Amino acid sequence: MTDLRALLAPIRERLAAATKLGEWEVRGKDVVIYDPNGYGAHRIVAWVDHAEYTEPIANAPTDLTRLLATVEEVLGISEIKMTRKHGDPAFVQGWECAIEEMHARVVAALGSDTTNQEDVA
Repeated sequence: MTDLRALLAPIRERLAAATKLGEWEVRGKDVVIYDPNGYGAHRIVAWVDHAEYTEPIANAPTDLTRLLATVEEVLGISEIKMTRKHGDPAFVQGWECAIEEMHARVVAALGSDTTNQEDVA
């Protein structure tokens, strides 16, 4: 069975690298990180043509953190072991089928460890 946490690890690593200096914020038409050492702001995205796009970009790290936490919680549920002591064997079998289906859907949703970044030579 595919190790879902192994698929999540590179996503967490990219998120950690992107937010190493701090939270992303909107400043005018830029999305910036304010340096915690007092060295000013670092641009993440400069001069977004439409102001309505800056908020979603600035909130991407927070949203991704929440989504990762949600997936981790779902994985925790999938690791619950059902046995005959939990009751009716048909219920246990149904539970196991549901967990396998959930696992397959999460694997399909996560895909492989690829990014949307092209190699720049």
